[in-house]
Amino acid sequence: MSIDTRLLGTPVNGTAQSAVSGGQHYIPPEPPASLERWEAPPPTVAVNRAKREPDLTGARKGRLTVVGRLPRQPGQSRKRGALWLVRCDCGWYESVRAGRFKDPKNGRDRCFECRHLAKLQRGGSGCRAVK
Repeated sequence: MSIDTRLLGTPVNGTAQSAVSGGQHYIPPEPPASLERWEAPPPTVAVNRAKREPDLTGARKGRLTVVGRLPRQPGQSRKRGALWLVRCDCGWYESVRAGRFKDPKNGRDRCFECRHLAKLQRGGSGCRAVK
């Protein structure tokens, strides 16, 4: 039995082709401009107990843990509520409003990077190969 040497090293189908190919060039999307995120934690302020603010420090939701309350920025509306600094298990820090953090219907239980990676793992990337 002789082996046809012309067929050696060629993939048999599309799945095999993607397995032996060099892969796709992929550039992750930029986070939205409205999203505040940091690699190192910014300074936080103490929770004002006189105003009976709920202290969410140490609370956990999914991969996020509340680190502290962020200081109010100039021009920031008081009606929208306080911003809290949360740390994802991957190491990124983001700002989250208390209402969104406590809402059980809110599905944002991880940072932007982890949400993006989960989307890629589910196969909903929508990315195309760049040649």
